[in-house]
Amino acid sequence: MHKLTILIIALLLSIAAGAQPYGNADRARERATKTDIDLPNPVIKLGYIEDDKASMRDLMDNLEVGLRAAGFPDSKIISYSITILPKGQDIRSYGTIKGGKLPRTVFNELHMDALKRGDVVIFENIKLEHTRNAFRMMNEVRIKIM
Repeated sequence: MHKLTILIIALLLSIAAGAQPYGNADRARERATKTDIDLPNPVIKLGYIEDDKASMRDLMDNLEVGLRAAGFPDSKIISYSITILPKGQDIRSYGTIKGGKLPRTVFNELHMDALKRGDVVIFENIKLEHTRNAFRMMNEVRIKIM
């Protein structure tokens, strides 16, 4: 009976560890310096990153928020692809990802926790549902790790 209890606890801990987020979405929102109000067209952003540069911590926090159409809360990201340009290494990429958030399996497959200063993350082929059943392909989002 004692071994069964230990086995159940180990199983629950492994499930909880696999479900942990990359960062903190609330912290990402708090650090946003600009407002999205009055933008004439949707601007795709990774969470609340304003620039094309971010620290590793900011990247992880904003991955938890996901891609979004700033200023257009009723719009939603349908799909995108991601490419990693690690400094001095081979390019890593992943095909179509549904929705605006990065699934944990893709995060792990691309070894995103191993990103370093100077690496570039590119979110491309972004498909946005702007209004009901009106789709647009949006510009890519590039973020350099600082």
